[in-house]
Amino acid sequence: MSITTVFFDTSDTLYHNEELANAHSKQPILQLAEVRNISFDQAKALFKETKAKLKETHDHVTKVAVMMELGVSRMDMQEYIARIDAHDFLQPDERLKIMLESMSKHYTLGIITNVLEKVVLNVLEALAVPSGYFTHFVTVDNTSKSKPDPEPFQKALELAQCSPESCVYVADSLTKDIIPAQNVGMKTVLISHEPVDDTTNVDRVVQTVYETEQAVKRL
Repeated sequence: MSITTVFFDTSDTLYHNEELANAHSKQPILQLAEVRNISFDQAKALFKETKAKLKETHDHVTKVAVMMELGVSRMDMQEYIARIDAHDFLQPDERLKIMLESMSKHYTLGIITNVLEKVVLNVLEALAVPSGYFTHFVTVDNTSKSKPDPEPFQKALELAQCSPESCVYVADSLTKDIIPAQNVGMKTVLISHEPVDDTTNVDRVVQTVYETEQAVKRL
């Protein structure tokens, strides 16, 4: 079956910026310190301890899961993360823009992410990538659970009205993205800067997002 639809993850997929990733990761700790009225270091230790406990029973533990365990709702955490402005970290990416413009002429494009839509739009604006290239956004706004739960992937198929076999998901994490996408029947492209020993759960592996269009064509 031919490919009609391609969904992308955002962080470490459409862009890679450690400073922005660190800023996003720091927000829940700052929020926890504020909510609990404790120091940043105390909040960090509490977050780490709670995450380790959850890892005993879960393959992939999201920040959302940790914060919910500590009494902070999914939406409240995401609103706190949305305070970060991607323009402070990202630069326009003309190469990405050209590739996505080309892909949008041949495929329906979308995004599946664990953040709010306004965070995605802020990132795209910072990258100087028109949001209009993407027809569907699966975000915290229209899902009740976050990846790796199957709900976001099922929501993507519902919005795109396509079969799993005709849909590709492009992302960087095996446990959070690739395996759950494959579990709902999607084809997958993994972005990995390091060699991948086990490609059982991946249809294609590329080193950068710029190789996505060619990888999809080979599926």
